[in-house]
Amino acid sequence: MPVPRIVVSFTIPAGQFLSQGVDCTEGYFARIQMPAQWTSANLSFQISDDGITYYDLVDKTGMEALLPIVPGTAAMIRMEPWSSAIGWWKLRSGPARTPTVQQAARTFKITLAPS
Repeated sequence: MPVPRIVVSFTIPAGQFLSQGVDCTEGYFARIQMPAQWTSANLSFQISDDGITYYDLVDKTGMEALLPIVPGTAAMIRMEPWSSAIGWWKLRSGPARTPTVQQAARTFKITLAPS
């Protein structure tokens, strides 16, 4: 029997570097589909428990969480099941200190695995 999954979309608008906030309370990140076109940059994240106040995501060593982007591909992401407790996510082009503006709208699809 297939495992149920939910697919959510994040869009970084043209001329911007940060997506809208998306409610991801139904699971944790399992896979990401990257846009075919991408102005070169890693992907970073902001998280929120209420969809209003967001914080930059860092790992357990205090380093900013960054994901390399390979345009037009899909990749497995091994987020821990506890990540479903985060709730709301935003995607950012580039690191927090030096974000990269995208030349056109870029849409990512994230597959959530049930928690």
